[in-house]
Amino acid sequence: MSLKLVAILICLNSFTYGQSKIDSITSIFYSLVAQDSFKRAHNLSESNRIFFQNRGNWAEAGECLLLTSELLFDLHKHNEATTYIDSLLPLFNERIKTSKPILFGRILNYQALHYTKTGNYLTALKIYNFAISHFNEFQVNSKHFAYALKNASQIQERFLNYPAAINYNLLAIKKDSTNAHLASIYNNLISNYNSINQYSKAIEYFEKAKKLNQSAKKKIILKENISDAYFQTGDYEKVIQFAFENIDLMKANKKFGYTPWIEYKNLAEVFSLQNKTSESRHFFLEAIAAAKKEYVSKNREIAKIETAVGEFYLAQNNIDSALSHYQQALIQVFPNFNSTNIADNPSINDIYTESWIMTASARKAEALRARYDHNKDIADLKNAAECFDLSLAGIKALADSYGTDNAKLYLGDYSHNYFEEAIEINYLLFQATKDHQYLEKIFSIMERSKANVLTEAIQKNRGLILAGIPDSLLGLEQNLRLELADLNKSIKMEELYESEADTERISDLRSRMTSQQRAYEQLLAKLKIDYPQFNSYIEEPATPTIAEVQHYLRERGETMLEYFEGGKHIYLIQITGSGSSIQQIPHSDFWDDQIGDYQDYFRNSNAIINDPTGYFSVAESLYRQVFPFDSLDDKLVIIPDGVLNFIPFEALLKEQPSEIVFSAADFLLLQHQIRFAYSAGLLMSPSMTAKPNKNLLRISPLFANRERGLAPLLTGNEPIASIPQLQTLQGSAATLAAFREQAAHCQLLQLSTHAGADENDFAPRIEFIDQPLYLPELYAMKIPAELVVLSACETGLGKFEKGEGVMSLARGFAYAGANDLVASLWKVNESSTSDLMQYFYANIKTGQTKSAALREAKLQYLREAKSDAKLSPYYWAGFVSIGHDLPMDLNRISIPWWALLSIAALIFVFIFWKYKNQ
Repeated sequence: MSLKLVAILICLNSFTYGQSKIDSITSIFYSLVAQDSFKRAHNLSESNRIFFQNRGNWAEAGECLLLTSELLFDLHKHNEATTYIDSLLPLFNERIKTSKPILFGRILNYQALHYTKTGNYLTALKIYNFAISHFNEFQVNSKHFAYALKNASQIQERFLNYPAAINYNLLAIKKDSTNAHLASIYNNLISNYNSINQYSKAIEYFEKAKKLNQSAKKKIILKENISDAYFQTGDYEKVIQFAFENIDLMKANKKFGYTPWIEYKNLAEVFSLQNKTSESRHFFLEAIAAAKKEYVSKNREIAKIETAVGEFYLAQNNIDSALSHYQQALIQVFPNFNSTNIADNPSINDIYTESWIMTASARKAEALRARYDHNKDIADLKNAAECFDLSLAGIKALADSYGTDNAKLYLGDYSHNYFEEAIEINYLLFQATKDHQYLEKIFSIMERSKANVLTEAIQKNRGLILAGIPDSLLGLEQNLRLELADLNKSIKMEELYESEADTERISDLRSRMTSQQRAYEQLLAKLKIDYPQFNSYIEEPATPTIAEVQHYLRERGETMLEYFEGGKHIYLIQITGSGSSIQQIPHSDFWDDQIGDYQDYFRNSNAIINDPTGYFSVAESLYRQVFPFDSLDDKLVIIPDGVLNFIPFEALLKEQPSEIVFSAADFLLLQHQIRFAYSAGLLMSPSMTAKPNKNLLRISPLFANRERGLAPLLTGNEPIASIPQLQTLQGSAATLAAFREQAAHCQLLQLSTHAGADENDFAPRIEFIDQPLYLPELYAMKIPAELVVLSACETGLGKFEKGEGVMSLARGFAYAGANDLVASLWKVNESSTSDLMQYFYANIKTGQTKSAALREAKLQYLREAKSDAKLSPYYWAGFVSIGHDLPMDLNRISIPWWALLSIAALIFVFIFWKYKNQ
């Protein structure tokens, strides 16, 4: 340290410091750091921080705090830094949050950055989100706002939450008024779009990034990121070119501290595809060696390479070498695990939010399965089952970290094959050992692969309804959900225009949606803290055991059939009151063809009538595929999966009729009562109704004047004599606003209207006289009805999401809180629907359960049909019963409040008159 510098330092400490002195302190601080005088630099920043704090100069103290934070970062003392900032932040929160919003946001950014470096990504993400909300609150557009967004996006990508990552990055572009982080943001977007297989978008941002004036360091990162897009699109020459260019850049810039492990890995994968095995092996080993030089401690990046090398050896059928590298991958992602023994696995208690836990564990399991196929050593199967336990627990940890349904749906689709492989391993163990613990495990995995988002929504809504939260907060929560739903709908509608879509508008809508989502998550976090009962309601319920399901079924005299549709097999667990069994059905082309042929017969009213012989044949053949049993019990609960969600089970045939007439067909309906559920856990969960709703309401727009081009309806215009207290909003009164106002207070809600569905997750919609209600908007409502009857078309249809189910209107009402549903599978016939609904309500009035009432309504329709053609399943099999299926008391008379007051007033007058005349 120079004498001049010491003199300046002594001089500075003798001043009463003002803002102008901060620049001098900063200059000296960096000079000390440049001379490796870290202790003196630390003393300078800390002594002055304390000095400024004691005099109430909080802005200056904050700048010194940042200098210390930066020094601790450079010294890799991240744990010390998090403790340091955590202890001081409450003081600065009170003093500078409002007066110096940029400074406070910068402190939050450093706090989050240090948490990232300690591996505590969840805490880091929460802090970044806090910083983002802070910058947004004070309308600060700056490079610091963009920094928080781009770093948060990287954590979201790490958690495989790619939709959120993209939204953060697009918003960062808008908020970075200086474009200081534009190159990094483009790099992030390239990586995001690579991850969701949108390689043309990745290349688009690469071309934008190339036009920026970038440092050699950023050029290296850019070429590393884009190489994946060129690899996936088959442009191997570009991958090789970029790899060698980067290797040269790194040799010329050793100060960066980079090693070309990504480049070696890319070269190895290209040569592997070109069947250049020796070259590929060479570069894979070079990649591992280079990565271990760059990362001196355990790192997920090394896990990536080890996994890639394992895949290379597995493809060469060198299973032991593959297992060795997969074991190394596990060592890299589990901090407390160091065993190289293939028989050993990390503890499931060490699971945390790291996506490579899911992948590395599953890859080891796959290699163990391959070794089992060679040597039939059951120890390998048991080891593989343990690995899949780790993988699925890793998936659960990731899902729990997500704030949006879309992210969870993406993860469900991405990871669905791991669930199938886990089931297959446990099925093999069950077959080999006959130990029912493996059947129990299969059932648990099947349950965990279904309706997770729906289950969470129902739990949350139950908590909101039952936890005693004030109406003001409930109103705020609902408004935020409605705003999110409206933004989601607007984005989806704009995206329909595809190449003509307004990209700037979409970007703005996504930015607003990201901000609203954060606000909603912060409100839920506050409710969890302030209302512990709410938190207890939303805690994840345990998956029911087979014994618990058996007890439930015994009380109702039912049998449950739960399906899982995988790429290789369909699994079917049958549970009765006294036993359980499992069937493995090949997922062959024959299976898909049979179901496709069967569905084709319900595309219009004439398809079955024009070809009854063909229909009877496919209905019988599919019956044998779907029910591989000698016999079926009378009352069935079916939990379908995949394409089975879309077929009418009741119209199947155990055998073809002796005559080619519908009256001779022994449809499944005639022998069995069938209802459906989204999962066993949801089926057995309690109702969410806090107090009995009494309103019985029917919405019937009619569309008599062809409003909005919709055809007039007869259904819904007829009286339902069995329920005289049923109120009707009909014609012009059947508005969306009226529905929103009254739906939350109904015991029974019937919608007799048009509806539709297609393959887009936003498109399922139900029509009101003035406008449609789309599925995302329905998600935002609370409708804790005992029964919702959707006597409209295609209310049970929508896009199928692996790991979740059908994104249908029926699911939307379940999401909103309805306990039981009656929904349709196709464009139902108006006349037969009218008859069925009349019979259905008459049966409900007698105390039958919903599924029994619906079945009896169908049987009555068949008995009274005026022609054999009208017996076609097209006319009666389209409606299904979903849910808890309890009897419903419709005999209560709902008396308006004003009538009750009038009665009370009359009673009071009568008592007063009688008292006065005594």
